[in-house]
Amino acid sequence: MRDGFLGMLPDLEAEATRLRAADRLPELADVLRRIGIRVAVREGDRPHQFQERFTPYFDEGVTLARRLPDDPARLARALIDRSMFLVAARSFEPAHTDFAEAVALLHDR
Repeated sequence: MRDGFLGMLPDLEAEATRLRAADRLPELADVLRRIGIRVAVREGDRPHQFQERFTPYFDEGVTLARRLPDDPARLARALIDRSMFLVAARSFEPAHTDFAEAVALLHDR
């Protein structure tokens, strides 16, 4: 099952490239989230430079979601994803900041 889950990475990366070229941001945000999760599963058991290796995936998700002003739920999801990553990386203050923003977005809906 794990191999099948991770085996989807090349196809997802190709899809992300196509979506980025077509400027289809909502779909790109979803695909990048799926890529980030798979990369974390694939490499998460190697603690060396954990935060440095994974931060770009989660930052890109938040940055992309911020470009979609009509979709606060997608931004909240990206912020929660990054918050949980930051908790795993033991960066609690930034994690709290992201989580608080996500809660505010969902509360304002």
